[in-house]
Amino acid sequence: MSLADIKTKIEADARNEAEGILGQFRAQADEILVTARRESEMLDKKLQERISHEEGEVRKRKTIVADLEVRKLMLGAKRELVDLVYEKAMAILSSLPRDRYAGFMTALLGSSEVSGDEEVFLCKGEKVLDQKWLDEVNAQRKYNLTLSRDRIQGSGGFVLRKGRIDINCTWDVLLGRVKEDLEAEVVDRLFPSR
Repeated sequence: MSLADIKTKIEADARNEAEGILGQFRAQADEILVTARRESEMLDKKLQERISHEEGEVRKRKTIVADLEVRKLMLGAKRELVDLVYEKAMAILSSLPRDRYAGFMTALLGSSEVSGDEEVFLCKGEKVLDQKWLDEVNAQRKYNLTLSRDRIQGSGGFVLRKGRIDINCTWDVLLGRVKEDLEAEVVDRLFPSR
């Protein structure tokens, strides 16, 4: 064999061996690509499932938050209506005819634990009760109540004071007590269950 033949044979063997190695690498590369595609598809599928699940969860959470906000607004509106009812009641009580108003306050005074020598403080908003009313009460009940020159906060009514003890008979306090006792009933009447 000549040197040229040997060189050709070595080149052919080298080419065959290189093609064999390249074929192995191509097979490995194809196998890696197939595995990578499978893993990519699995990851994509898992990601889509997670997105789908989380989308549902996000929607549920948003629905819950929206429902809570609606309930909060409804509760606020109901609270305003209940307060409006009591404001209206206060206005009605304050606008009673003079004789009914004075009669109610006299009865309220009589039902209080009065010893007869307390000081009477009228509210700043009081328009009916005055010294004349107190003189009539003292004469009827044989009391010796005195009218204070000082006025107290409130829309109507009075406070009896003896020493450090006060008996509060103002509209604000009386209606506040009634409000506590009857609020559930008022809410039921304003907003009956469906």
